[in-house]
Amino acid sequence: MFHKLLSLGFIFFTTTGLVVHVPQSHAAEPPSDTILPAENTYLAEANAVVYCLVVNIQRGQLAVRSAPGGRSVAGLNNDNAVRFIRQQDKWYYVEVVNGPNSRVNGIRGWVNSDYLECAWD
Repeated sequence: MFHKLLSLGFIFFTTTGLVVHVPQSHAAEPPSDTILPAENTYLAEANAVVYCLVVNIQRGQLAVRSAPGGRSVAGLNNDNAVRFIRQQDKWYYVEVVNGPNSRVNGIRGWVNSDYLECAWD
């Protein structure tokens, strides 16, 4: 997943504990001090920016909802990217950063976390 996020020009966790944005023009290689975070709790405590990819959609799209279990406001495909904002049980409130088309980018809503692979996974 990190290679996919890197190819999209997103973020990485470094040995200094910082989250850095890698611009698309420099996305060929990750920073030399890139590591996987050791504990999920450190991410939350550090208010880190976390990006996730949509995965395991067998048919249709992953609904972006107005509330957990609420009405659908947009749909996402496998390999679309979102920015994690907060969690409520199995629901993640996210912002779409790389959706199926430009109209979906920037939309915020709730998605079922069973269909996301995030940087802390």
